[in-house]
Amino acid sequence: MRLLVVHADRFAFETVAPAEVGGDATGRASAGVDEPPDSGRVDDCLAVFATVERADAADLDAAAANAAAEIRAVADRLGVGAVALYPVEHLSDESADAELAATALPALGADLDADFEVVRAPVEWHAAFEVSSKGHPHAERTVRVGPDREADDRADRDAPSPTDAAESRVAFPDGDVVDAREAVTDRRLDDPMRSFVAAELGDGSAREPDATDLADPSEVVERLREAGLADADSAGGLRWFPRGALARDLLAEHLTGLAVEYGATVMETTGGGPGAVDRRPPSEGDRPRRRYGLVARPAPDGGPTLSTPEIRAATRDTEQARTELRAQVDRCRRAVESLGSPWVARVRTTGEWYDENDTWVASLVATLGAPTLVEPSTHRAGPSLAVELALVDDAGAPAVSARAEYDPATDGAGATVRATPVDSVERALAATLGARDGDAHPRTPTWLAPTQVRFVPVDDEHADHCDALAGDLDAAGVRADVDDREATVGERIARAEADRVPYYAVVGDREVKRGGRGEDALAVTVRAEGREREMDAETLRATVRDAVDEFPRKRRYLARRLGERPDVPGR
Repeated sequence: MRLLVVHADRFAFETVAPAEVGGDATGRASAGVDEPPDSGRVDDCLAVFATVERADAADLDAAAANAAAEIRAVADRLGVGAVALYPVEHLSDESADAELAATALPALGADLDADFEVVRAPVEWHAAFEVSSKGHPHAERTVRVGPDREADDRADRDAPSPTDAAESRVAFPDGDVVDAREAVTDRRLDDPMRSFVAAELGDGSAREPDATDLADPSEVVERLREAGLADADSAGGLRWFPRGALARDLLAEHLTGLAVEYGATVMETTGGGPGAVDRRPPSEGDRPRRRYGLVARPAPDGGPTLSTPEIRAATRDTEQARTELRAQVDRCRRAVESLGSPWVARVRTTGEWYDENDTWVASLVATLGAPTLVEPSTHRAGPSLAVELALVDDAGAPAVSARAEYDPATDGAGATVRATPVDSVERALAATLGARDGDAHPRTPTWLAPTQVRFVPVDDEHADHCDALAGDLDAAGVRADVDDREATVGERIARAEADRVPYYAVVGDREVKRGGRGEDALAVTVRAEGREREMDAETLRATVRDAVDEFPRKRRYLARRLGERPDVPGR
């Protein structure tokens, strides 16, 4: 059995007509019911597109059980409590006949019933469907299982299908397009893009993502907890500590600013999110109807609620839809760039549409200004065109993604163009501020750091001078604090490193004597460079202000002196 599993915001189907089997329109009842359902919908689910293969006939029950086990494993990892099953024939060249599928797929659904809310599209019916992928790096995968699990080719599970790999190519901003396998050795392709392409092609030499990746909401919470930013609460949400709340508010304000600059109206329903966009095409001469909001997505297993920023725009025609997509891709690019780590780009589309629109895709890649993996697929189950930007960690594994998408097949009637500048605020903070031990060069953007400058007094008599330096920076809009705790200088430097403070300086007799003035008044450790730089207080202030010039600014949420802060995590 071949499965295409999509982690989706929503899945909906509506039956159209019974399929013809052996020349007859059968309309066979399926999934264990007397009459097939006319329609179905489920939110926050795994949309599973399933093809039963001829080899499954050897033991249909075992094939269904193995497929159910794979689906459970993905659902547990992603914290999903609902599954939508949709039968398809084209995921395999060895697909079984309809009668065999009509037996195997209901057995698969019955196996999942005990653990999930299951929505089933009927076998042997033509149906229209809609699926909206969440778009994170692990949102889509192909799986092949058989009646004998041990005999299955396990290495093939997460790799693209052979057809997709053969069609993949890398488009460069100058218009050049290279087969993806050739691009891996192309000198124009640097890491992390080279490793990303190799991994997508199933190259065993590519670096593997960490086993505890951020697709798992529990790992997001663990990263935030380790960084002293937040923890899970008993109500299924997150309890934000002061430093985490500050970073969260800064990121949310930045994302809102990007959306407002794009022209979106900030509108949220009581349940979160931008609310429904009027899908009617705007009249001639009217601008697209644009909305923005944070969508709260609670994990069905009681895990934490994550907040996804979402932009939606209702458009009039093809030209307007493409203009909106390009603008939303720019919002996504600016969002991931602001997080301070390298990112990679990918375009997913159908093969037929790409063949007819490759020139327009090339212009989109030129706008991105970065080599882009283009994946035309005959197996595409989501929107016909999706542009994904993935922020990658030091291991080269995707950690946070942005996505803009629409369906060109419907843009003549007014397509809804949709973008998520980051897949969740919490996941972005966990990746950016919650680096784990062993990260070689964790990057913390200065604008998002809860503390931008920290002063470490050698002795108590140096604390007042540190306080004065921090006060001058505060007045200039720079978040500065003083670590006056009863600890050794080495321990307090270690704390500045653990807090990922972008700039910190030890202040002793020499620094007090110079008063912060002069070329070498302060020996400031610049974390992004991994070295000390000699600078005076004015240079330090100007350096930080330049780094945060285009971003929101907020005052500290805690007292200036660490020794005066309450006994809370992350203080």
